[in-house]
Amino acid sequence: MITIIADPHNYQTQPSRALRVSCAGDYVRARSAIRRALDHGQSLTIHVTDRLLLHWLDDLADYDGVEWQRIVPEAAYRRLFGADPAPPFTPELLITLDIASMNAPPPGVEIEPAGWVLGERLHPLWAVPQGSRSHLAQLLAWALKHANSLTPNLQPLAQQCLSTWANADSAYTVLRAGSLASDATNLIRRAALQRYDTAWLREHGLDELPVVVPAVESVLWISALKDLAPAVERYWREHIMQSAPNAVFVQTAIERMSGWSDVELRAIEGLLRRNATCPTSPGLCALISHAITSRRVRWPTKCGWPDAIPTGLPAASAHRSSPSSLRICATCLLRSRMPW
Repeated sequence: MITIIADPHNYQTQPSRALRVSCAGDYVRARSAIRRALDHGQSLTIHVTDRLLLHWLDDLADYDGVEWQRIVPEAAYRRLFGADPAPPFTPELLITLDIASMNAPPPGVEIEPAGWVLGERLHPLWAVPQGSRSHLAQLLAWALKHANSLTPNLQPLAQQCLSTWANADSAYTVLRAGSLASDATNLIRRAALQRYDTAWLREHGLDELPVVVPAVESVLWISALKDLAPAVERYWREHIMQSAPNAVFVQTAIERMSGWSDVELRAIEGLLRRNATCPTSPGLCALISHAITSRRVRWPTKCGWPDAIPTGLPAASAHRSSPSSLRICATCLLRSRMPW
């Protein structure tokens, strides 16, 4: 028996003892080997990966004793999803995905092929059928850590998933597969800086983004604002120069700050150091403590303070002469608006 493996995409691993035929220069050798095998009744396997050679060998399709095995990645797709592949599932993409080695979806469960494939190759959250705020938070966290794994050939699939999820939550529409990490960063920045002036937000391309406060790790909030530190520093320097440094200004500033940028806290600390007319340290502690107790802020555990402050001044107020302790108080207040 002569077996011709027609593998124009070079998708299948070459079987052992098979004769590989991969270019026009191999044609004469292939024909000679086939002729000898036919004349002597020998077994022969030929693995053909060149389209032109497959065309030249087409005349053997009706020969007795010649079996053709046509290797196409579309067959593996049909086995998994029960339908022909549609764009963007091209043969080249199916080969890159190694679709034949992919786990099949559970029987009786309706799935989106794009989501299932990404769930198998990237992360299970891509296989989630419907978007939600909790899922969006997980996606933003994944994007900030692993967006590099979303290679260009996978981006059309990811865009399909984002479009599907946007039917349930329009916040997904601001995420694009080709710039997922930067879009996720901007969405987190918009939430953190939502109380900043609209003109400033517009200058940094944030004003038209939806305000979505995702429950992501603290380090991701901090990381998202890191590159904006110079702009945030200028923002508060200008506000401090243009305003009277009194209790009202300090209170307003604290209400506007995100609490995730150390630049904001240094601005308050610097204001206290430079201006004797600002509220005294005990006064600022009282102001912060009032806002904290009204919101039942959770303190950072590394400070060694109680998880919740029921009444009275925070523990840091015992060090009323220390601007750095006031920064810690301010940190707790500013972050009271964000999920822990």
